[in-house]
Amino acid sequence: MALVGRETSARLNAQYRGKRGPTNVLAFATPDVRTGTLGDLVVCLPVARAEALRYGRALNDHVALLVVHGLLHLVGYDHQRTHERARMEQFEQRLLTRCHHAS
Repeated sequence: MALVGRETSARLNAQYRGKRGPTNVLAFATPDVRTGTLGDLVVCLPVARAEALRYGRALNDHVALLVVHGLLHLVGYDHQRTHERARMEQFEQRLLTRCHHAS
């Protein structure tokens, strides 16, 4: 996992997703059965900080949500369709509750 600034996030977002500007979290699935690695997560801390303020959350709670969100992408969850989004958000909440983080 890497914590990055806006510039790095924007560059990666453009390079790998074809989207302009920084984003809160990027997940790059590169599973390695030898090491048990799922892939890489890139969290843009300035975006996470702004979102935490907007949503009235502590920064550490919001970063925890972004990490869980990214991990779910690494194991195959998606949120392109409404039913996928609801399923993913419910699982995020369950995982965060088990880890004692509010979202």
